[in-house]
Amino acid sequence: MHLLASLLTITVIPGPTNQVQDPAIVAAEASFQAGDLAGAAKQCRAILSGQPDRADALHLLGKVTFIAAKSIGEFSKSLQAYGESEWAFRRLLQIAPQRDETRIEQTLAVCAQQRGASLQAMTYAKRATILGPRNSNAFRLLGECSSDLGQTAEAIEALLTSLEIDPTNVDVVWLLANEYNEAKKPHMAIALISKTLANYSLDSKSSTTLYQLLYDSHLASNDSISALSAIENVVRIDAKNARGAIEYASSLYRLSRFEEARKAALHARSLQVMDSTLLAIIALKLGQLLMHEQKYPEAIAEFRISLQEDPTDLSALQSLAGALRRVGEEEQARSILKHYRQVRAARENLEKNRILYRSQPQNQSAQEKIIRALITLGRLDEAGKQLELRQRKFPDNPSQSELIRLMAESKSK
Repeated sequence: MHLLASLLTITVIPGPTNQVQDPAIVAAEASFQAGDLAGAAKQCRAILSGQPDRADALHLLGKVTFIAAKSIGEFSKSLQAYGESEWAFRRLLQIAPQRDETRIEQTLAVCAQQRGASLQAMTYAKRATILGPRNSNAFRLLGECSSDLGQTAEAIEALLTSLEIDPTNVDVVWLLANEYNEAKKPHMAIALISKTLANYSLDSKSSTTLYQLLYDSHLASNDSISALSAIENVVRIDAKNARGAIEYASSLYRLSRFEEARKAALHARSLQVMDSTLLAIIALKLGQLLMHEQKYPEAIAEFRISLQEDPTDLSALQSLAGALRRVGEEEQARSILKHYRQVRAARENLEKNRILYRSQPQNQSAQEKIIRALITLGRLDEAGKQLELRQRKFPDNPSQSELIRLMAESKSK
């Protein structure tokens, strides 16, 4: 789980003072207060069509479209709303620079993030911390922007400041612990999470999330016993937590407690699960347990179920190839291993070009390779979003039509 910066709650910014408001802006404010975001935006646009430098209308338009963008399900329309919000606030600061404050800069940073402009988002986020040196959200956002750019040390520093300002913010604890793990410092993540769990009264959802991350951190430090203890707390707090249930089964399997692991995995399957990734993991674990029992045909059936849910899971592909070889299906096993190598190469290519694109946001070749890798991996929603951003950013690039064709072919399969 990653907390998107677009979910950051930004306090509504008060309008300008000492100014007599005309009926049009009063009506737009009333629409906003009534929850009619589309109506308020339309009224603001009407005001700005005749008075393009109206600060109050620009401010309200930026606020309204930003709030609307977070609730729009369709990516292209959401991106359009974020773009309008960014335009309105940037224009506001051009004509009224005295209005600059941390919350506006935070909004601009989120908008830039949404259109894939990581470096510009970082600039806004840094400005937000200068304007709000005691604003926890500003430093949290700076940490997220640093993380997006792969600047783990800078992300940790910003998130530590955010947590110092607001020590009870569980979301920041989660982000910071993840950065510690990214920096290969799981012991720091473990200490942070353990301290938070011990010192603060948390709701069950927050506790479950932190125990799950504690489990991951113990695994990263090769402490299977402590990992089991952490995941036991997840299933104790939330008996219907399917991810916790299957990770509990994995922990038992890791410790050679096979009969208990099988029961835990079957329990995970009995739970209502809609997430395809989780369904794939459950089938994979059951398949591995059946392999241990030398029940190869049954294991093959589970591995195929896993790959139906997630066709690019490397563990499932490798396990299926191994099981097929055990039953003498060498040709099928070779075919699966060939696909395994293609998927692994696509994943490596994706990560390599993401790192390159973060530092070089104008690198069209890197973004094209990202889109191609996502299509190969069947992650078409992500590929579609990247293609939408590319069409806005590089509308004249000749490779657009080829990428669109590849997307259409993949969707038709």
